[in-house]
Amino acid sequence: MSTLSKIENFLFKPVSASTLVVFRFFFGSIMLWEVFRYWPRIKRYYIDPDFLFKYDFFHWVKALPGDWIYAHFVLTGIAAACVALGLFYRVAATFLFLGFSYIFLLEQANYLNHIYFVNLVAFLMIFVNANCCYSLDSLFVPSIRSSIVPRWNVAILQFQIGAVYFFGGVAKINWDWISGEPLRNWLAKRGDYEYIGPYLTQWWSPYFFSWSGLLLDLFVPFLLLWKRTRLLAVAGVLTFHLLNSQIFTIGIFPWMMLAATLIFFEPDALKKYLPKWPGTAQVLPSPSSLVTFSLGIYCLI
Repeated sequence: MSTLSKIENFLFKPVSASTLVVFRFFFGSIMLWEVFRYWPRIKRYYIDPDFLFKYDFFHWVKALPGDWIYAHFVLTGIAAACVALGLFYRVAATFLFLGFSYIFLLEQANYLNHIYFVNLVAFLMIFVNANCCYSLDSLFVPSIRSSIVPRWNVAILQFQIGAVYFFGGVAKINWDWISGEPLRNWLAKRGDYEYIGPYLTQWWSPYFFSWSGLLLDLFVPFLLLWKRTRLLAVAGVLTFHLLNSQIFTIGIFPWMMLAATLIFFEPDALKKYLPKWPGTAQVLPSPSSLVTFSLGIYCLI
């Protein structure tokens, strides 16, 4: 058997859809939450300014006139809710990707790593069969019901999330981060926090948080994938993101990454916790070199 055949057999092996559909619900819900978070800032960010900084090659992206930007956010929020519920899933996932991409491209000065990241995940969600069960679509259209998906539906999300961690660690391999900056300055301003404040201003705190963050980012994707170290990795991820959510103002990122941790569990890990769902036996498509090639190109980029 050729290497390509082995890769295709791995990517198209049928696995349980349980972790994928639970992630779909959390992803859509968190994106809806993000729309609500943006709402008070829409006028200040996109209506009041006389000039918006644009990304290279995207100068053609223009702000909607007047208050129409509010309508765009409403439609994007509806799309996020539909993704969470699995209603008109493909259309909703496509609009969610395009809607948040438009918001992202409107103003370069508002760049946030986690908005770029959720745009990439939203793009991938268009193509996975995350509405095959535990969705309104599967209630209304019995022909799409299935309790299994090709493994690549899960593997591509694992890759994308793992890349965020790993390259976050690579970015921290520099003298400033290793020597405790800028965390030393950030933590010094948070000494009045209840319970944890006194610990944040200790001399060792910047080194501890800098090095633990670097090591966790570099190794946690691999520790999550290995069953023997997964629970230890989950404990580390849980501690890391909960602390970040309390110490720093970084929006939805900690919650999105905690939800994304589910995708690293065995595909059927959540099946026993989910209620029964009407299903039909569905034959998955045969291995496709086109899909394999497309996944490879995406990962390479």
